[in-house]
Amino acid sequence: MTTDEDIKDIIFRGFIALQKMQGVPINVKHRMLGCLISMNKDAWRVVGITQAALEKFVENDFKRPKGVNRSHIHQRSETSKYLFSQTDWNRDSWWDYYTKRDITILATSSENMDKKHDISRFDVPIGLFKARGFAFTVKAAEKEFLRDISKRI
Repeated sequence: MTTDEDIKDIIFRGFIALQKMQGVPINVKHRMLGCLISMNKDAWRVVGITQAALEKFVENDFKRPKGVNRSHIHQRSETSKYLFSQTDWNRDSWWDYYTKRDITILATSSENMDKKHDISRFDVPIGLFKARGFAFTVKAAEKEFLRDISKRI
């Protein structure tokens, strides 16, 4: 069985291999790193939700609505660019930097695309809205959370 520590090692070793590749443009390395990072079951951790996104959940009876997605607080390309620009990483310092910047809020598609900083109205407890590929899950715990916070709008 692969442990969380094994996954960290695999992703970090892959990152180092990508970093050393000659002749590969940074945007290609960024996409390749994204594939490696997808091995992390806690990637794109949701830490907040906008008012508009919550309203879409309410309209859709707390099921995952179309038009709501995870919006990165820190641009992934900027994080990746910085990660590749530094050569003195060890696994733990690299993982710490990456995970502190790999956080998202649930926002509407229009909020996510408008280039403004999305404003989270509600904090989301750790462990909710887990990644499933590029999507996120909405199970009983998420629905209960959404119902609770919807009483405040």
